[in-house]
Amino acid sequence: MDWNNKEDVLFAILKNGNSLQIASEKLKDDKEVVLSAVNDWGWSLEFASDRLKDDPEVVKRAIKQNGGALEFASDRLKDDPKIVIEACKNNSEALKWASDKLKDSFEVVIEAIKNDGRSLKWASDKLKNNKNLVMEACKQSGGALSYVSHELRNNKEVVMEAMKNDGYFLIYASERLKNDFEVVKTACNNFKYAFEFAGDKIKEQFLIPETLLNSEKKITKNNQWSKGNEEKANAWNDKVNSNKANDLER
Repeated sequence: MDWNNKEDVLFAILKNGNSLQIASEKLKDDKEVVLSAVNDWGWSLEFASDRLKDDPEVVKRAIKQNGGALEFASDRLKDDPKIVIEACKNNSEALKWASDKLKDSFEVVIEAIKNDGRSLKWASDKLKNNKNLVMEACKQSGGALSYVSHELRNNKEVVMEAMKNDGYFLIYASERLKNDFEVVKTACNNFKYAFEFAGDKIKEQFLIPETLLNSEKKITKNNQWSKGNEEKANAWNDKVNSNKANDLER
């Protein structure tokens, strides 16, 4: 086998695109050879010459085979929205290799999130605090909550989306929402052991998850997380007791 011979190398690449790594430097800079390699194995872009790593046709062929090949593209192409979006469609982790500018682009990040909500991990801090984007991520994967800003971990709408997907990630909700009956019950509905991550106030009222799952919302006077519902509950109880008293008098 002559790794300086183009025909020999093309034959080897037909069997295994990763063979490009053994080819001569001259053939690693041969577009026909490299295109053949990345067509079989996108990751073989790693072994192409710098010139071809900056060639849009070569990089597009590589990311079509595996979006993760974006890692080996030139910095210029990692800053190309069309190329990065295409890579993210094929491999959600491709966002990791995008330029900082594109990690801060809603249009680019949303494409990665459609593939896997956990791609939010690679988004900019600004986008991790974008409610619309975060909602989409949590709808796709409950695990996305682990990458959400602290501010949105305290947003009930966001956390509820995550809990509908995977209750385990209650662990990343704010302390306030770990004490929210609806949030915790939703989490436990699809992962009973999420109860372990519930707040102290919930655990004071419901000693085991089965009790919580079989209960309607309860309001206790010493539950600081109830936020005004206690007064409504007391008013309702007063009304019920008054009606009972009137019935007895009759």
